Amino acid sequence: MASPLFTLFSGPAGSRRSHAADGAPAGAHWLFGRNRLDIDSHQLIRDDYRAQLDERAFAVLGCLLRHAEQVVPRSTLVAEAWPGVEHVNDSAVSKTMRRLRIALGSEAGRTLSTVYGVGYRLTTPAVLVPAGATLPGNGAATSGTPVQAAARGQRAPAPPGSGHVTPNISADATGAPEHAGHARRHRLVVIVVLLLSALLAAWLLLAPVAR
Repeated sequence: MASPLFTLFSGPAGSRRSHAADGAPAGAHWLFGRNRLDIDSHQLIRDDYRAQLDERAFAVLGCLLRHAEQVVPRSTLVAEAWPGVEHVNDSAVSKTMRRLRIALGSEAGRTLSTVYGVGYRLTTPAVLVPAGATLPGNGAATSGTPVQAAARGQRAPAPPGSGHVTPNISADATGAPEHAGHARRHRLVVIVVLLLSALLAAWLLLAPVAR
């Protein structure tokens, strides 16, 4: 079944260049939360959902992605998403943010927050994946995706439903032999204590008879 595709107020015909993509390699993707932003096509992708962003909404999202998890002042947002425009009124920014929230759908409340009187904040980590890189699962970024885990120098877990369990190479796992040795010593101590207790109980029972 074809994936639903929503077009949100597309920009001028033939205009595909966005300031959010300046300096980004062709074919790259932004991953954040459960979402993937295709820089070339301007599509926001989540599972089977696709939203076509207009140029301005794409530029605003690009600015927020570059400053992910930081509060972006409205002045910074305007400077990066409306470069060269002398005056951008508040309603233009608010309308663009509304279109962006529509594209994010149910994820908007968890992903994009308004810091009243200051600006906006993308609440999830974001990573720029170069062209040709293998995208994890459905292309969404979570705290355990291979791309983010590799950036932290960790082994990433297998995507859900893949049928493959990735060994968890952690400090606990590498210390397993040491833990097993402690367990054996503990069992030995318990056995010795029980034997001594039994001998003491037998001596107490037999001592009056001996006298």
